[in-house]
Amino acid sequence: MESAAKIARWGVLRNEKRAWRVRAKAAAKMIEVPGGVMDLGCGNMLVERFLSRRRAYLPVDCVQRDHRTVICDFNTDPLPVVEDCGVLVVLGVLEHLEQPKEFIGKLPSCGALQWVISYHPADVFGSVRGMLEGEFIQAVNLAGFSLKDRVHVAQNILYDFRSRLVGKLV
Repeated sequence: MESAAKIARWGVLRNEKRAWRVRAKAAAKMIEVPGGVMDLGCGNMLVERFLSRRRAYLPVDCVQRDHRTVICDFNTDPLPVVEDCGVLVVLGVLEHLEQPKEFIGKLPSCGALQWVISYHPADVFGSVRGMLEGEFIQAVNLAGFSLKDRVHVAQNILYDFRSRLVGKLV
């Protein structure tokens, strides 16, 4: 697991930012693939607020958020595998990982056919660390997913990726 100091940082999310709610709502609207939603780095579980009650929701984070939370250190642990997981939501996570490309490479193990990911590419937002947008999209492509949509929402970019298997299964 991550150091205790890093884990403690994520333990209490006191200030829920308006931008986080707007991003979560936009991410939920992007979801089109059937099945449950696995929210990696769920934080305050904002995405769940905007999902249909009929859609299963699994929160995953480095600390316990509620009784359903699967605890996972994204830097070191394998990702959970859940039957009938149609969609992965990954909001505000990649920027905090030690090896984001390796994390992206682990995402297919979850079995989802749609990924909704927020990311702040270094070349778009002027950051000196992190992947360039082309590197990010290439890492996702190497994992077997293609970009369907890209939208700016509340100081974020949301990406909608689909497995190349989706067209073959539908």
